Amino acid sequence: MRPDLNRLHLTRLPSGLDIVLAVSSHQAVVSAVKHHLGLGIVVSHLVWEDIAAGRLVVMRAQAVQAKNPISIERLAGKVPSLRERIFLDHLLRQAASSKPLRRLNLVVDGR
Repeated sequence: MRPDLNRLHLTRLPSGLDIVLAVSSHQAVVSAVKHHLGLGIVVSHLVWEDIAAGRLVVMRAQAVQAKNPISIERLAGKVPSLRERIFLDHLLRQAASSKPLRRLNLVVDGR
């Protein structure tokens, strides 16, 4: 459908126009992708049934893994407390046993 140029006050259509849909809800992104409006970035565990059924496809380069680092900062030279070590051990165990990470063959780096 061609826009009404008189209404837009344009004498010609702009060249190289990039159309982007910006939404603020997970459901809206999934709906847009399902209705063939383009690509979207969503949390895989919330759409796993659609991925497993083939309604959505995971796209990522095999050689490059998406990273979402979680950092814990401490003063240089400070020895981690017992509470901090227990928390980090628990966090790494939970991440390593995560179903979404295993389903998508993602690696948990415990450095």
